[in-house]
Amino acid sequence: GGTVLENYSVAAAGALVRYANGTHGVAPLPGAVLSFHKSGRLGHVGVVTRNAVDSNGKQVHLSDYKGHIVVLDFWATWCGPCQAAMPHLQKVYKQVKDKDVAVLAVCVMDQKDAYDKWVTANKNVYAFPTAFDPAGRSPKSISFELYHVGGIPTQFIIGKDVLVAAANVGYDENDHRLEDSLASLGVSLDAVDVSSAK
Repeated sequence: GGTVLENYSVAAAGALVRYANGTHGVAPLPGAVLSFHKSGRLGHVGVVTRNAVDSNGKQVHLSDYKGHIVVLDFWATWCGPCQAAMPHLQKVYKQVKDKDVAVLAVCVMDQKDAYDKWVTANKNVYAFPTAFDPAGRSPKSISFELYHVGGIPTQFIIGKDVLVAAANVGYDENDHRLEDSLASLGVSLDAVDVSSAK
């Protein structure tokens, strides 16, 4: 399982790497959330978010989801594509929540009051867990500093072996990458009608 890297260097954090399947990506910082293993696999070594907190103010850690496949979704209240993707994420979440799959949507590059308002306005709409990155738009943002995310929405699909199986950037109305990523990890689900996911 996991993504095997070719021609990588452990010291080359933030460098462009070529994955065995021919795609390219940016190497995360070692010793942060994702790190290179000696096997050449991209995997997890620490907390999912250094300082992220859920809507109740409790810190959120990737270890909270041990034994689960994790869909880690970075989004913001002001991001149109992020908001367009939310109904789709909710429909997928409803199908997988009882299949050892956890969804965590982390609000990044945003303001706490905007996040709080969003949570209040959507508490009866979206059931998946959310968290907020208090670093806001600073370079210390979890998505920037730990994951090198260049745009949102971005989703990381992390297997039970705690290795990154896929990274999906962006969203459009015909998007089924999340379902495909989960299927590659053996999670069966019905096709989500994206056009009616709004």
